[in-house]
Amino acid sequence: MGPDMCMERNYAAANVVGGKIYVAGGCKGCDKSNWMEVFDAKMHIWELVSCPMKDLCGCDICISAGMNGKVFTFGKGNAVGKCRGLAYLPKENTWTQALWEADIGSYKVIKNVLYYYHSGEFEWKDIRKRIGVI
Repeated sequence: MGPDMCMERNYAAANVVGGKIYVAGGCKGCDKSNWMEVFDAKMHIWELVSCPMKDLCGCDICISAGMNGKVFTFGKGNAVGKCRGLAYLPKENTWTQALWEADIGSYKVIKNVLYYYHSGEFEWKDIRKRIGVI
């Protein structure tokens, strides 16, 4: 059995980037200091990742993906409607707001394209053209 996470989470989003597991959202009382955490499989430790832009995405994550060394999360934040997104670059410990919004639904990233299905509609977006950090 591995070490416990830093925060108790429910319905969080997890992705693997650079051999580490990044988990975002899904905790009560999420704030910018505890919104995301990372598990280092080599060191067997969890560490918190600070996110100064956390309010854009919120604690309820709609879509999450790891791609090109980045962690992407989309959530409703404090807004009603579509999910707004953030991109985290672990090597630089920097965050950027995504240039587009998404609906809640099923999704998959294949070769830099985000495919998703929601309410009877199938859509896709070339992520490199939609997020300015790729």
